Amino acid sequence: MSRFLAHYFLLTVSAALVNAVEVRLETLESLAGDEETLVFYDLKLIGRERRFNGTIRLLMDLDDSVDSNGELWTFKNGEWVKSNFKQQGKSCRIFNTFMTHYFKDEIKKTDFPDPLCPLPKGIYPIRNIKLNGDSWPPYLGRGLTKVKFTFHKNDKMVGGIIFSMNLIDEHI
Repeated sequence: MSRFLAHYFLLTVSAALVNAVEVRLETLESLAGDEETLVFYDLKLIGRERRFNGTIRLLMDLDDSVDSNGELWTFKNGEWVKSNFKQQGKSCRIFNTFMTHYFKDEIKKTDFPDPLCPLPKGIYPIRNIKLNGDSWPPYLGRGLTKVKFTFHKNDKMVGGIIFSMNLIDEHI
């Protein structure tokens, strides 16, 4: 085998081994509503693997009368930079497309109904949930990333969450 083919083979195999993203949660903050809070994230990060643990309390049904807004930032050169990646729209569309695709493994480990929307008001326990980046798009940058997810009713924010995570290439 020529030296060129040997190097090509080695690079191809090495690239194939990077197939997923390891997600390490770093910080977590629940957001209060503008005038009232109807969505509460009573969550903590626990253990060495920094898993979500706690409850999500909904004082209203999350249906298409509620708008959802998701934003993403990356940490570059010592500051947070807002990315072009944004999800916004009616809650059911966001839940039944974006959430069920990128967080399907995590949703299966909760008491959330199937289908996910409408999500009735109530208390939903979250126990030892570790985010799995296997289905996440490869164009997400690596390193520190911050996600802000908020809910809006009648043009007023009624609750949300901000969490930061470190995205690392996972090698098999």
